[in-house]
Amino acid sequence: MKLYMIKIKFGFFVKRIKVAVSIFTFGYIWLIIATVFLAIIALAVSIFYNKSNELLSSIFANIFAGLVTGLVLFLISGVKNANRTKLELKLAMLEEIKNTTNEYRSLERDLRICQDTGSEFFNKSYDTIIAASNIIEAVIYGYILFGINEKFRVVLSKKKIFDVGEINKKWLMLREKLIDYESCSFNEKKEKREIFYLFDIMNDDIRSLTIFIGEEIIKARSKQKLIDKSFV
Repeated sequence: MKLYMIKIKFGFFVKRIKVAVSIFTFGYIWLIIATVFLAIIALAVSIFYNKSNELLSSIFANIFAGLVTGLVLFLISGVKNANRTKLELKLAMLEEIKNTTNEYRSLERDLRICQDTGSEFFNKSYDTIIAASNIIEAVIYGYILFGINEKFRVVLSKKKIFDVGEINKKWLMLREKLIDYESCSFNEKKEKREIFYLFDIMNDDIRSLTIFIGEEIIKARSKQKLIDKSFV
């Protein structure tokens, strides 16, 4: 679990660096600073020559107006880029959760076809509940690591899609059952059925989360296309 959080934090750090680099590459901040500086100079010159040289004052007044117009356009462009970046971060979070659910489903399917009732089954079960734990961690910390508002997690809970508190209780029950199974030397088949039953209970929540995440990814990508096409 700790290794997973290190991985996701590193990925988030890299993402943030890329965003910062992209902002400075396009030079929006420096363009805005330069535009404001030149606009102040143009305005000062226009005021200075207002009475002594009306033609020169008018020229610099027009320059000032042009720079202000350019500044407005820069700001509009900056808002567009900020919205795009926010959406990219949300998509990164959604994709991370999607990846964890895919990993879990793959391991869980492999576990289902495992014929062994001994150490192989235990090891596969352990790997699968760790994958389930990664899903919980991604939902809990995703909004922090990817700069997304906590409302996302609240929405999951209110819509009864993925209540972190409830799913964590189910995960703990499954882990305790697996610990019992490791030390069990009798009726392993019965214990195995009970473990699958607990997986089934948890799978309902994970299935709902997977569907919701898929829908949110589609919506986010549609918004991306709209932002790219729109002026603002």
